[in-house]
Amino acid sequence: MKAFLANACLRPSCYACPAKRSCGSDITLGDFWGIQSAHPEVDYEGGVSAVICNTPKGVAAFEAVGPCVESGESSLERVLPGNPSLVSSAAPYAKRGEFMRDLEGGVDIEEMMRRYDFRATLTQRVRAKLGAVKRRVLGAVRAQHA
Repeated sequence: MKAFLANACLRPSCYACPAKRSCGSDITLGDFWGIQSAHPEVDYEGGVSAVICNTPKGVAAFEAVGPCVESGESSLERVLPGNPSLVSSAAPYAKRGEFMRDLEGGVDIEEMMRRYDFRATLTQRVRAKLGAVKRRVLGAVRAQHA
């Protein structure tokens, strides 16, 4: 997972992905990464999908399945911060070629973890800690009002 999040093992097409906002699809589906910041009121423990209706046909299709799914409104502006690949291709990991050769060559996981540093940056670690504190505080507040 760390290699995936560092863009080390994505398909080559991800670095020049044609499926961006102007790709012509009626609907764009994906994980709603960052929902905890965009919508702290939502229970996201089981994961939440982002459904972006790009055309009137997409809106009609989503409305047709609407009664079968639990949904709520958001905006593209709230989805984008956690999903930058909607508008720009992923940047390749600097040592991607070396990583993929080791992976294809059967280097074991422990050795891969020693060779490649996929630790979160300081900023990412601080954000994660602050998010955890925020969730605990919001959970405590909700429990008091329940």
